[in-house]
Amino acid sequence: MGDALTQELSDFLDASRTGLADGKLTLINKNLRDSQLAAILTDPRVGALTQLDLQINQLSALGVQRLAKSPRLQTLQSLCLSMNPLRDAGIQALSQAPWLRQLTLLLARSCGGTAAGVRTLATALAGGAIRSLDLGGQEVQAAGLVELPLTLLALHEAHLDGAAARELIAHGHMKSLTLSRAPLGAGALVGLPGIAPGLYSLTLDQTELADQDVMALAARPAPALEHLSLQYCSLRDDGVRALARAPWLHQLKTLTLAFKGDALPSQKACDELRGAYGDRPGLSL
Repeated sequence: MGDALTQELSDFLDASRTGLADGKLTLINKNLRDSQLAAILTDPRVGALTQLDLQINQLSALGVQRLAKSPRLQTLQSLCLSMNPLRDAGIQALSQAPWLRQLTLLLARSCGGTAAGVRTLATALAGGAIRSLDLGGQEVQAAGLVELPLTLLALHEAHLDGAAARELIAHGHMKSLTLSRAPLGAGALVGLPGIAPGLYSLTLDQTELADQDVMALAARPAPALEHLSLQYCSLRDDGVRALARAPWLHQLKTLTLAFKGDALPSQKACDELRGAYGDRPGLSL
């Protein structure tokens, strides 16, 4: 490499010796390309890595192939690749990495994947150690994801339909599910068959859901649910009153609501929810 970026990366590696000694390497927003990644992976200052963060760079499928083949990643546990133009070819290469199933954390948000590519990755993760997974900002289906026993599944700004959202909420094995800013739309949760018995936290902020969707949620038991966020959805009186009647309202530790200017419930409905929630902390309305 002989260019300015190469020198910057070399200086960065010199300054990162403490982290490298602990098996950690972070190269966020460095305009890193595949050829430069290859040089880093063979640099003598880089040993066996357990955590690698390469978010917001210019890595493609070729870069992921080099990651997959690198002996420095044999003990890798945490990998962050969000906001790299991997596309399906890169996601496929990641799916075939020999260390993939030992990862406990994988961030691959906004990598240009299609639903088929993301499903391939989810299927490859099955039976592995993965506990925290972020695949937002691209096309997503429930198939492959619903079976993963995750602590957190983050699908912020993901492109998925109501059927996929209902499947994840009703049958997912994750403890926490984030669908914030996924353009679900009004009616997406109508017909929800249930709420997964292990679902502990559900975030549905800015998903364009409406009263009928909250009514569908409120009509189902949720034995583990303790945190629910519905900020900036299109909720009016019927939705707020449905929350007040929800069989799981008493067990919530946090309920977070915020309203859009063109969809405001009445003060009376909000007061009814406050009264049903009680004096305990956690209600943001």
